[in-house]
Amino acid sequence: MIFLNEIIESCKAEAIAGRLAPNEVNEWRYYCREYSKTFHTPLHVVLTMPPEQVILPFFEEQLGKKNLSEPDQFEAIVEEIRRLQDPNYDENKEKSEDDYVKGIEAWEAERVRKGAPIPRPNKKKKKVEAEEPEPVPETRKQGFVDLSRFAHETEES
Repeated sequence: MIFLNEIIESCKAEAIAGRLAPNEVNEWRYYCREYSKTFHTPLHVVLTMPPEQVILPFFEEQLGKKNLSEPDQFEAIVEEIRRLQDPNYDENKEKSEDDYVKGIEAWEAERVRKGAPIPRPNKKKKKVEAEEPEPVPETRKQGFVDLSRFAHETEES
């Protein structure tokens, strides 16, 4: 005879195992729970529905919440498309990132070996390039008398 406490312990253990090492059954139950909450359908009914009928609306609902005009959200969608196109995408991306890091480490080791300083961006150049020349005052053609030449005479007096 199985006691209620044993059922509780067993379910806890299965929930923990599903969280640590999820499998298809755990994912299916997750989608069913989310579908049930989102679309207010009893869970026991959702569990009997065809998987595509449950999972597709779940993903559509998730995508509907994302603002694709934000660069991070858009990049996440692009990453997901790449994963769907190439089953080895994550492995290739990780290898590419590792190669990049190794290249930077090799460059840094070579720089240290040579005793070269750390290259720093020249901030003065950027400021000079960013500055705009002062606007030249426009000289008027009519109705204007320039008295600035007399300014030094009044200061001397």
